[in-house]
Amino acid sequence: IERRYNLPYRVTSEPSGARVLVDGKPVGKTPCAVTMDIANGIHVRVEAPGFKPIEADLNITDPELDGLLAVTLPKIGSWTHSLRGTPETGPVVLDDLVLVPTNEASLLALRETDGKIAWEVQTKLLDRIKAPVLVGKDRAYFATSGGRLFEVRLSDGRVMHRTDLPGEIHHAGQISGDTVVFATRDRKLVAVRKGRIVYAHPMKWSSVTGMGRIGDEVVMGTAEGVILVHDIRTGKQKRILAPAEKSSFYGGLITDGNRVIAAAEDGNVYAFRVDRAKPLWKYRVSGALATLPVAHGKLLYLPLRNGFLIRLDESGEPQDRLDFQNSAHGRPVVNEGFLYVAVGARLVAFDVRTSRRWWEVEYEEGKPLHVAAGSKLVVTVTDDARVHAYPADSR
Repeated sequence: IERRYNLPYRVTSEPSGARVLVDGKPVGKTPCAVTMDIANGIHVRVEAPGFKPIEADLNITDPELDGLLAVTLPKIGSWTHSLRGTPETGPVVLDDLVLVPTNEASLLALRETDGKIAWEVQTKLLDRIKAPVLVGKDRAYFATSGGRLFEVRLSDGRVMHRTDLPGEIHHAGQISGDTVVFATRDRKLVAVRKGRIVYAHPMKWSSVTGMGRIGDEVVMGTAEGVILVHDIRTGKQKRILAPAEKSSFYGGLITDGNRVIAAAEDGNVYAFRVDRAKPLWKYRVSGALATLPVAHGKLLYLPLRNGFLIRLDESGEPQDRLDFQNSAHGRPVVNEGFLYVAVGARLVAFDVRTSRRWWEVEYEEGKPLHVAAGSKLVVTVTDDARVHAYPADSR
């Protein structure tokens, strides 16, 4: 008489819902329970569309046998494109194109389907793109270190207008219809429409560190620790928002409805109503921010250098935190309910609904510096001058 013994085993995966096969036969989707034949062992395969499968042999002689097989399925990339140098600012992902500023004075448009070059706009030699590219309707706008603004038609890369600006630009501007607004390093608020300067108003503040927009108002954080609100149509100042503790704001501003959210060098994150000078709330960060905060609906995510990501609700109260075990670099991106973060040599995707890790990619060479996402692709640019594209997640 032959007597056989089975050992229960649990299989989990990131992402969950992956198909599990035991000795070639499907037995369910993760998380699920399987049984291991103690005498012969079993061969387990975990697979999901868009991910590399993982296979494992389970047998009773394995010293690490613990009743749980937990796997993270590696994401399969759509394509990779090599650049001639690492860009200073991140890409922009559109429905059919990925716009990539290079460090060789050009803007590349890569096809969404295969990463091949659709068109390229070349600027003057050493005239570098340091500010993020702006996109509006069928146009892309980018400013160069030489103080020129390019307006490019997205369909074919044709340069529609070149405008000499009264100063260099290092941060993102804002778009209102066919008007683009920037703050220059020599303290001017400049608006350009169809290649012509609409206004160039001097500002008394020493440095604008970030910019956002709410309706017909442009909102700017400054090194002096105040937030300026100007009429985007005329450039005239309308009001000043200032916290009780004046400390320099840094990086971009988050604008949400009539709220402005800004991170300050005093270790606080502030939320203002754009029509009131007094802050709605402030949150004291327990550790330095690794990158700028990112918003998703009414939630705010704060990436910290100690490897944690804090989630705040709309009143500034902490809800939970995710542990990356490493500092994030490059601003996280939220798209279609998923949060994408560059951590060390990995790109990690989280489901914001459950705060669970969904998948990750570990790079054998280079580490991701910039992350961007669109309806079809998630894109990273690594420090070895490569653009990597992955299928975007969706519900």
